[in-house]
Amino acid sequence: MSFARVLAIMIPFLLAAQLPVAAEPERPLAITISLETYEADVLWNASGQYLIFNGTLTLDDPIQREIDVSLFMVAPAGWSATCSPEVHKFHSAGERSFTCNYRMADVRGNMTANITVQGTAYWRGDVVATNQSSPFTVHVTRLPVEKFYNTSNPHKIDFTTRLENIWPHLTVLAVLVATVAVVTVVWRWRRKRKDRAPKDLISPPSE
Repeated sequence: MSFARVLAIMIPFLLAAQLPVAAEPERPLAITISLETYEADVLWNASGQYLIFNGTLTLDDPIQREIDVSLFMVAPAGWSATCSPEVHKFHSAGERSFTCNYRMADVRGNMTANITVQGTAYWRGDVVATNQSSPFTVHVTRLPVEKFYNTSNPHKIDFTTRLENIWPHLTVLAVLVATVAVVTVVWRWRRKRKDRAPKDLISPPSE
């Protein structure tokens, strides 16, 4: 095989070896929002009171820039909800804890409501990442529930007194009211009867 033919075969391979290799795409900045719990059971008369749950914000930035992450909550119409703190500053990848406060609107019956925590990451005023948490579900019921606290659901809350605990007090009160009413009626009847009785004639004084 001639040298020219060998060279003609080798040149394409040499040129291919000199081509730049495509760089692996850089991992983008990402934020993750996780909640401590995703469910709560409350009674309808908890409206007007502030309830809370906690969460964690995680930032992954390969370049390790100075990033500001703003958090806000999306709640049902008429409910109010805020995160504290609302803005988290990162100088590198890491985690931040936050607390969510929500307040129910007036509820007159059973319902299920979802709340989400949304986050937006900024670098020099530009949005570089967004994300949101899984829904936090609030089960609202009109029925009294047993007040308890346990590790499986520490957000089980009861804002009323069980009906069976009230009945003895209501029974005693009803008996007292009935007794007073009967005594009052008997006293008035006796008084009217006494007033209607004929009075004795007054005899003239003897001389």
